[in-house]
Amino acid sequence: MQRTLERAGYDAQSVFSSVEKYLSAASSTAFDLLIVDQSLSSELESATKTGKEGLGTCSVPYICLAKLSDESPNPEKDGAGALGILVKPFSAKDLLGTLEIALYRAKMEKRLSIEEKRYRELFDFSLSPRCLSIPGGRIVESNAAFRNLFSPLHDDFSLKDFFTSDSHWNAINERLEEGKAVQGRELGMKDAKGRELKIVASIARFDDPRYGSLLSWEFFDLTEAQRLREELMQSQKMDALGKLAGVIAHDFNNILTTIVGHAEMLRMDLSGDLGGSKDIDGINAGASRAARLTRQLLGFSRKQPYKPKLVDISQLLRETEDMLKKLAGESILFSLSLPGAALPVFIDPIQIEQALMNLVVNARDALQGKPSGSIAVFARCKTLTQAAILRGRELTPGDYAVISVADTGCGIPLGLAEKIFDPFFTTKGLQRGTGLGLAIVDSVISAGGGIVEVTSQEGEGSEFRLWLPLAGRRDARPEAEESINPVQDSTLELPKGLSLLIVDDDEELLGFLAYVATRAGARVSTARNGGEALILAEKQSFSALVIDVNLPGLDGFSLYERLVQAYPAVTIPCVFISGRMGQEGGKSSPHKGGHRAEKNIPETSRFLEKPFTPWQLIGAVKASLGSGEDHTI
Repeated sequence: MQRTLERAGYDAQSVFSSVEKYLSAASSTAFDLLIVDQSLSSELESATKTGKEGLGTCSVPYICLAKLSDESPNPEKDGAGALGILVKPFSAKDLLGTLEIALYRAKMEKRLSIEEKRYRELFDFSLSPRCLSIPGGRIVESNAAFRNLFSPLHDDFSLKDFFTSDSHWNAINERLEEGKAVQGRELGMKDAKGRELKIVASIARFDDPRYGSLLSWEFFDLTEAQRLREELMQSQKMDALGKLAGVIAHDFNNILTTIVGHAEMLRMDLSGDLGGSKDIDGINAGASRAARLTRQLLGFSRKQPYKPKLVDISQLLRETEDMLKKLAGESILFSLSLPGAALPVFIDPIQIEQALMNLVVNARDALQGKPSGSIAVFARCKTLTQAAILRGRELTPGDYAVISVADTGCGIPLGLAEKIFDPFFTTKGLQRGTGLGLAIVDSVISAGGGIVEVTSQEGEGSEFRLWLPLAGRRDARPEAEESINPVQDSTLELPKGLSLLIVDDDEELLGFLAYVATRAGARVSTARNGGEALILAEKQSFSALVIDVNLPGLDGFSLYERLVQAYPAVTIPCVFISGRMGQEGGKSSPHKGGHRAEKNIPETSRFLEKPFTPWQLIGAVKASLGSGEDHTI
């Protein structure tokens, strides 16, 4: 056989008389095909199965040499590796023909093995979750990504169990039964723990010798991508809301300044008339509420500086009890329970008041349709001896003021406990809710260093708990809240001969400010923008300035800097006014008593936040003049 094979061009130099000699040579030489006597084939198979396949013999195919006898060799029984059988005696033609067939089969099987290994690696190590199932949905094979995504609790499970909609499952099966593949179908699915998943899937059917027919599934998890996309959309909505709030606040506070100003001027004309004075107090009270609402909107959109103060929560709840009771409505039992001791916290009083109002309104809406119901508001001090995790956030050990708003309403459906704090998310009708109430509450409490906790049972009611860290000193006295009705001077006067330039883009407010300053004795010039102001400053001199920060084109701070550059040796008294501070590109910063531009603005300058009264305006102009020295430009 060796000579026959060599004459035919084959390399057949290796001849072994025993399996041991072959195994010894196989450790250093790779063979493409073996021709093995049937008497040695069993020994060869046994050697490869007992650990000697590490020598490289396991994958070597062979041809079996058999004797002409009654027991014909059976490759499937006597040697699964045999690619052909030569029965002695045989001719050279039989030998070469069987050899060529065996080598071809070996080549094809090797290629098939490589392809199968490649497919197995693509399947097992793919980042995409993949599985194979029978048409009924039972999984027969899956990769690690699939098991990580769906977290099946056992091996015997069906894909149908992970579909949230039977219609999706039925539609896929109908298409597959028509012989069509499913490409990029969006599906609503869930994992074994019930967590909802947003999935895009591709499915194809193929024939399988074992199962007859199998379905190949490939999934793409879009859950996290969709969450990030929704967060981006919410962020864009918040940015748009902030810009809108800034514009509204500027214009609205201009209007409020005019209303409050005219009311105060009327008070001066009606001196001694107690009835008229009460009406003016009512106008100012309404304007104060409108100003607070504007600041709340700006605070929520992060366009209004956060103004924390030392606030006694117990006192604040006492003062707002009547308002909260009216918000709850006459048909609802409202109760308030407070501790005897003070609960001082650092927080913006206007914003915490708004948060409480929002919670009571939500509780009232949750009671709609119930014949009876109750809302309970209570506060208490609670000490945490160790850190606590609430809604995924950590509360450090310490003393906290806890404000609870509990109702006996409809409760919160399962799965919505976190979504309710998302901006613009609402379960109310289009005409009843904006989706901003609880988002404002969460924003306010987070700004105060606290956390909002919620417990609810559908159909039984809900309780919202506001955790706020105590300020530390229980005997600390809260600061008095600023009022739109300050203590007034007995006279409304400016130094005689004072030349005043007032710059504001709102013509109605500009006219009113000029009227007040003129009535106080000043010579007044007005400008609607920075360009007009610069032209006036070139033609005449001014003893003091009143400049709106938010001017079109050249803003108020830039205008002041231009005037400073024109007169470097002169300190220019100036009062800055604005209805939406905190948006001047970082040029302004809060400080006790108001705001002031940091760059090129002297300490003698003053800031007035709209709305303000005529007395506040005249007082600020006087304060900017300081010792009364002449600073005319």
